[in-house]
Amino acid sequence: MTDIEVPRTKVEVTQEDIDKGVPEDCEHCAVALALKRKYKTDDVKVYIPDNDYVSLRVNGKDLNIRSNHENDILDFIDVFDKQYNYTTTEEYYNRQKPKPFNFEVNVI
Repeated sequence: MTDIEVPRTKVEVTQEDIDKGVPEDCEHCAVALALKRKYKTDDVKVYIPDNDYVSLRVNGKDLNIRSNHENDILDFIDVFDKQYNYTTTEEYYNRQKPKPFNFEVNVI
């Protein structure tokens, strides 16, 4: 029995995506902006159903996220969404600023 290699694509979340992204907006957050650029479409949604896992949709289709990248995406979204939360101390966010990163998904 042979393993089948599934084609993957790398998505890069840049500093520009972070600067232009809108926290807590599933269509305009930094990850959504990176997906829009990668797939050349505006039909993108990034959400976390029941705070359980991350769901990435492009053109109405769910992307299959590489399991080793899902926690990276969840951690990034958590920090990105909380960066403008004024109830949190400034010291925390000086240590926990969202940083550019990349992740892989199976090609759609």
